[in-house]
Amino acid sequence: MCLGKQEGGLGFRRFEEFNQALLAKVAWRIWKDPNSLLARVYKGKYFPNSSILSARIGSLTSWGWRGILRGRDLLLQGLRWQIGSGDSVEVLTDNWVPALHPFPPKPRQGIIGVEGKVTSLICPNQGVWRVDCLRQIFEEDTVKAILAIPLPIKVVPDRLVWDGEISGCYTVKSGYHKAVELRRQKELQVKAVALSWDRSLWKRIWATPIPPKLRYFIWQLVRGVLPTGEALSTRGMEGLEPCPVCGEEVESLEHLFFRCRVALQLWEGAELHLLRDRFPLNNMSIFWRRVLEEGNLDRSTLMRVVALFWRVWRARNWVVFDFTQFIVPVLLSQFRSQVTEWDSVPDNQQRPPFPGPGGPRLAVRESVPPGELVLFVDGATLRGSHGAGGWVLQDPSGVVVAASAALYVGIFDPSLVELLAFRDAIRWCLARGLHSIVFAGDAQVVIRRIREGQVDDVQGGTVLEEIRCLTGSFSVFDIRFVGRDCNRVAHLVARKALSLFPHLGGFDFVSWLFSAV
Repeated sequence: MCLGKQEGGLGFRRFEEFNQALLAKVAWRIWKDPNSLLARVYKGKYFPNSSILSARIGSLTSWGWRGILRGRDLLLQGLRWQIGSGDSVEVLTDNWVPALHPFPPKPRQGIIGVEGKVTSLICPNQGVWRVDCLRQIFEEDTVKAILAIPLPIKVVPDRLVWDGEISGCYTVKSGYHKAVELRRQKELQVKAVALSWDRSLWKRIWATPIPPKLRYFIWQLVRGVLPTGEALSTRGMEGLEPCPVCGEEVESLEHLFFRCRVALQLWEGAELHLLRDRFPLNNMSIFWRRVLEEGNLDRSTLMRVVALFWRVWRARNWVVFDFTQFIVPVLLSQFRSQVTEWDSVPDNQQRPPFPGPGGPRLAVRESVPPGELVLFVDGATLRGSHGAGGWVLQDPSGVVVAASAALYVGIFDPSLVELLAFRDAIRWCLARGLHSIVFAGDAQVVIRRIREGQVDDVQGGTVLEEIRCLTGSFSVFDIRFVGRDCNRVAHLVARKALSLFPHLGGFDFVSWLFSAV
């Protein structure tokens, strides 16, 4: 019951792990806000000469402080170094490679005595990794993971971020999932049960466009937890061995819903027997897997199938508990009424989202102000290989006056490539003496982070820190969100740069644009 819904459980919270996640939130606040009253009180008493991340429990400590340290222990399991200068991070003892988290990178077999900081693996003042050194120390998979870490060109400090959230900030939800993950590493049998069915099936069940009550019923069918006679017998209880409806076979899920004479009459009366025969009937879990994977099965048909199963189960319970005889025409009438009732209930997933305090969550298109130089920026990626950023400068009349691009070897996350593209576009403008310009792009999330000055981003925090420093050199800095159609030319440049890998230098993007557009 405490497994996540995507793993075949019901998603109930474990008290111990959830309590630890709440305590970790307190530890996070003490660490991130050292000037708060709570942080100053605890620091003065328990760790005056160190950080809470390295504080020890000591003797004669309070119950509250012991609890906070328990939360701190969970926090340490999910913190990862974000590389800036690399001066604060040990190569082989600290967590700093995202793909390997929470483990530090391991050296190649036979390599011993590797010590030092990560800064020794970075080319100074260039913002690139020393690939030759990486390949001497690590295996190729680790090298690829390290090359996917973006480096700032300008020196910025290393920082610790919470790896469980894109924002890099700790949340109780992500902390709970980290605590559960650590628990499962110790309980292999729980992990084995969770993997008995892949996550795609459970996601389909909980995302099925039917009322929640029915999703839970399907979950019971797939899990085989309905108390049929066969299921009760396997649990050491006295089950209703023969089917209470027909008395012809042992009451299993497959018999009750597929072979029982009442079920057969309902399939026929509901005109679903042809649909039933398209799927395997010897295993309930496989049956529902195939039903949910059926691409052309509309919501109305799916609702009728679920309603039929529900009606069979209700009829069975009437016989067992109320000693009521069933009449098939009556069951069919109740089946049709049930379908009509459920069809009238709007699905939660089809409802428009409630607007938050800031209003409706809709993308706001912002027009670029007239009479300004505008630099349109976009990114493109080749999955598993590399990414590219492209930018195009247009004069107030909309004529392209300059264009350029950059390649990012080993980095192909779309949002990270977009962020790097803005970073390099800003540097490109400063190098050409452009100190009053409007930047525009179609990556709304990236643009919002640049505007708000967020630097705790789990992927590009150091790049955002560098952007924040660079924007101080502009007399007027403005960044706008535009639609994809407005950003089409920058997108063409980024895609062209992607195809030019690895030879990009010297290419005339402006001449190419005039011939391509």
